[in-house]
Amino acid sequence: MCGTASPSRLTAAEQRAVGTAYMAGFFRLVQGGERAFLPLFDGTNGTVPSAGRAEVYAQAQQPSSRRADLAPLERPAGNVTVSGFDLGAYCHSVASRVPAGDTACSATTQTSKVPHWTPATFATWVPTSPVLRLRWSEASVSPSVRIALGPGQRDADRYDALTFRLARDESAVGDVDLDVTVTDHKGRSATVRVGDVSPALTPFPASTNTTNGVNRLGKTWLRTVRVPVDDLARRVDEDNLRYVTFRPATPTGGAYLSDVAFDSTGVGRGGPTGAVRVSIGDATAAEGDGAGTARMRLTLSDRLKGPARLHVQTAASGSASAGQVPLLSFPVTLPKGAREATIQVPLTGNTAVNPAELRYKITISAPTGVVIGDGFAWLTVTDDDAV
Repeated sequence: MCGTASPSRLTAAEQRAVGTAYMAGFFRLVQGGERAFLPLFDGTNGTVPSAGRAEVYAQAQQPSSRRADLAPLERPAGNVTVSGFDLGAYCHSVASRVPAGDTACSATTQTSKVPHWTPATFATWVPTSPVLRLRWSEASVSPSVRIALGPGQRDADRYDALTFRLARDESAVGDVDLDVTVTDHKGRSATVRVGDVSPALTPFPASTNTTNGVNRLGKTWLRTVRVPVDDLARRVDEDNLRYVTFRPATPTGGAYLSDVAFDSTGVGRGGPTGAVRVSIGDATAAEGDGAGTARMRLTLSDRLKGPARLHVQTAASGSASAGQVPLLSFPVTLPKGAREATIQVPLTGNTAVNPAELRYKITISAPTGVVIGDGFAWLTVTDDDAV
């Protein structure tokens, strides 16, 4: 990377060696049970000699049986207080795919630089990778993110590390750093500076000799930060914690933050999921002469044991240019106990005669509390205007 003439660029042979090491390591870990390869994938950024001089950073979320989620930081939550920042908002997607009123994570039009927020095929307006976006300056007043720990979250002694995902904000200039502090039930605290345990807030290399003037490197990519619980235990009662707090450690800066948890590294069991599946069925609707809706049905493989959420993308492909179904996305919440649901897709009719039926692809994606079964459906809009 970093331009064809950069000394940090891996040769073709080095790139193949890295790929071989990680592919072989994955299968030897997951299928062969050789835990010596776990550090390649668990977020601790281990390596093997055959990877050579490559620097590889792995994002990792441990199996649910080996972690306690403290704050996903995808949307406002009752146990999270964000205060004092110039910008402290939950963001998603790139600016060209964010509806009015929402905060974009990135202003770039080169979506390859921001892989977390690159629009998904057939779900271009569905919010992607929501995280907490922070910016601060010398004018900020006591900026902090405080996470209150509830019952079941306070015993860090059961886990190896406090973990979170973090990246430098794309607008940041100069040094950027954060302090993370844990506070126990007696008010004692322990603070660790992110820069002392992780390079997550340092920028990735950028191209320096592109021939066409387009720089697709210098990527923004969240890295997993791990703070060993043993480093905290010397100063606090690690089995009875009350708060985790993030504060700026530089006068100015910005960061993206998400997925705060306690965890221990491990390998998931794999196999088929037992989660409820949700599917969307085809539908046909007459266009009408103005604004209206088309009804489409969602079906579930079993009754929901808790509420679930997903997003609908309209006009993902098909006759999208005809304009009867606007290009947009919207969330749908499914209540506990549901076996089916009906959604209303916006439809704009007219009085013009269409020579043929028009079809629009409708998709469902980004589920929480369910998994997607059949996520694609056709909405056929029939013409009801006389010739």
